[in-house]
Amino acid sequence: MLGGMVPETITPMIESLTQQTLIYSFPFGGASTIDFSSGVHASFHSIGSLDGEMKKALYILAEFSDRDFDWLLAAGKKVFVSTGTRLIEEGKTSDALYLVLDGSLSVSSSAVEGQEIARLQEGEVVGEMSFVDSRLPSATVIAGEDSWVWSIPRNKLAVKLLQDVEFAAHFYQAIAVFLSDRLRETVNRLRSSGVQPPFAEPNSDLNPQLEKNIDLAKARLDWLLKRLKDTP
Repeated sequence: MLGGMVPETITPMIESLTQQTLIYSFPFGGASTIDFSSGVHASFHSIGSLDGEMKKALYILAEFSDRDFDWLLAAGKKVFVSTGTRLIEEGKTSDALYLVLDGSLSVSSSAVEGQEIARLQEGEVVGEMSFVDSRLPSATVIAGEDSWVWSIPRNKLAVKLLQDVEFAAHFYQAIAVFLSDRLRETVNRLRSSGVQPPFAEPNSDLNPQLEKNIDLAKARLDWLLKRLKDTP
């Protein structure tokens, strides 16, 4: 759970998903998906944003209860990050989980010679995978412009995951569903480019588990962004 924090029954499933997504998602043509499973996930078309994808925050908010939601508000703080500020550094332990409130974060990796590979926009979450995978981040995340983020310290979230079984179940379930959907998207993109992954599955629509709560999740995210932007 967290380097030992994740329940044993969940760990193999999430590790398998992250490894498979990483293996089969490096660029094939123009549209690609890259999952740096120790720190960030970025879906992009060349260099683009996640606007066309289901925001990761929605997966988390769709699973969270009102009590979980209240904790997110109480545990975090609004932080201004000027252009170039480093939030996550490749190869180093991340200090927090971040929700982008305004502005954008730039993702880069030494695997592509430090080039920018994605932009994370308002409503995106970054840093959550360090609570699932004990490996160090495989990408660096900096402020691509002057931005505001909601920061939840790593130690606070780590303690919450250890002490609150219900919260932990919702958190890990959300990440598992998110990774599962991203893996399916990667498979579909590979198939459309003529590559047949060995674990290919039929095309699928929005995950039914997410679909039933998506309206609530969207309402929560809209309210959360407005509320946190107004926080001093």
